[in-house]
Amino acid sequence: MNSINHIKDLINNAGGLQRSNRYNVSFYAPSEQVVNTFPAQKVIFGGRQIVTNADRQPGPDMGRMIPINIGYGKDDASLLITFIVEQNWQTYKRIETWMNSLVNDGSNPDLGFYGFSFARPYNDFARPGWVSVECLDMNGNTKATFFFREAFPIKVQPIDMRADITDQFLTFDVLFNFRTYSVK
Repeated sequence: MNSINHIKDLINNAGGLQRSNRYNVSFYAPSEQVVNTFPAQKVIFGGRQIVTNADRQPGPDMGRMIPINIGYGKDDASLLITFIVEQNWQTYKRIETWMNSLVNDGSNPDLGFYGFSFARPYNDFARPGWVSVECLDMNGNTKATFFFREAFPIKVQPIDMRADITDQFLTFDVLFNFRTYSVK
C-alpha cells in the first residue's frame, strides 16, 4: 500500500495539498463588536497535548497514564500571528485597542473601576473573543477552519524598525491566549 500510486491517489482524492501561504485570519474583539479580517504574514499554532495522571498501579514506571485533560502548550500562548503593518497602522491600533479593553490601567476613567484589580470582567471582555484561521485552496475556497475560543492578545512582541533594510515591509508579532480550539 505504500507505493507512489497510493500516495498520488491519497493526494488526488483529498483535492491536492494544502499550501502554507493560503489562509485568512479573522478575529473578534468584544470591545469593538465587529469581526476584523487583516492580512497576516505568518500564523503559528497547533501545540496540543493530552495531560495524563499516573494511576500508580503495578506496571512500567508509575503505572498506567490516565488521560485527564487537553493542554495547548506549557507556559507560552500557542497562537502566534505576525501581522503586516499598513501605512496607517490600522491592524496594530486594533490589537492595542483590544488589549486596552481587557485591562484598565486607570488612565481612562470612562472605562469604569472594577475594584483593586485593573482587569475588566472576564465574561464581558475576554470570553466572547475569538480568532479564526481559514485554510484556503488555490481558488480561495475554505477547506478547513481553526477556531480559537476565548481568545485575546496577551503580548505584542517588540517591533524591529531598521534603517539598513529598505526592501522589506514592517511586521509585528502578537501572542494570543485561548481556552480551546477546534478544526472543521
